[in-house]
Amino acid sequence: MTERPAEFPEWASNADSLIKAPSIEKRKIGYSIDTTTGLTDIPSLRGENWFRNLVYKWIKYLDEKISSINTNISYLSISDKEKQLELNKWHDLKSFVVPKGRWFFTITFRQSISNRDVQLENKFQSPIFVCGITPIKGSLAEFSDNLNEQNVKKILASEGVGNNLYSSFLAKEYEQGNLGTAVENVGYSCVIDVPVDTNYYVKDLCFTIPYIRNDTAIDLYKVFYQINAIKIG
Repeated sequence: MTERPAEFPEWASNADSLIKAPSIEKRKIGYSIDTTTGLTDIPSLRGENWFRNLVYKWIKYLDEKISSINTNISYLSISDKEKQLELNKWHDLKSFVVPKGRWFFTITFRQSISNRDVQLENKFQSPIFVCGITPIKGSLAEFSDNLNEQNVKKILASEGVGNNLYSSFLAKEYEQGNLGTAVENVGYSCVIDVPVDTNYYVKDLCFTIPYIRNDTAIDLYKVFYQINAIKIG
């Protein structure tokens, strides 16, 4: 989804701006070429100001209408098909607009990563799942290749994150076996106050030491999520 621009294309909005609308006949024809001389029309200053000012007013009007519609939205539901993702990399899985208001969110993630049996025996080599929603696009924090609590705390302390992200060191469930699969089912809730319509991102990161075979990482990391929200104020 394209982000909302930070400003409007304001033009000729002063009371003393030089504005004069072209005639209806001229507007129907548009700019043309004089067939006798072969010369093209030269737009008039007042006519160009009229056109650009009118476009600005329409954009402003439609923006206010859309904001009014968004304010009346009282329920959100965001999900996607299970996706296979790259390890140790932030993913903005989907963007969505949270309209102005106070919202109660329920957020669930199901994350799985194969070939984790060896690493699950050691807390500091286990996958770190970080997931949730935030208005921050892209990476939330820089971190080294080493797995440690300080890096995760740095991520969760990023300005603007608040209580909208979840993290854990150890998978809560995993299937024992030869190079088994670690599975984590995350479920939590939070309240978010949104002062103006804001673009949020569904974020996900599996921070781990890759399982290497023949100099190649062979982990398979997948995630599914379901996010619901109701407006409470």
